[in-house]
Amino acid sequence: VLYNGQEIHYIGLSKRSLRWRLKQHTKDRHKGMWDNFSFYQIPKQKYVKDIETILLRLYKTSGNKKKGTFRSNDNLWKKLKKLQ
Repeated sequence: VLYNGQEIHYIGLSKRSLRWRLKQHTKDRHKGMWDNFSFYQIPKQKYVKDIETILLRLYKTSGNKKKGTFRSNDNLWKKLKKLQ
């Protein structure tokens, strides 16, 4: 999560190292738009995209162009019930 002060600017994921991803954001369209960050390591890779999508739908960001899509068309409620 990239922040501009206390405001969330961008929510994203990375398949490469965190260092690489942050360096890219100092050169891309987010350059100068953020001043600090938070990161969250998700232990199960298969949930990363779904968690990103949930966060994008919960928070309004100025840096994200899309609101995200879920990994599959599976019924998410069925998945959540299995985890309980």
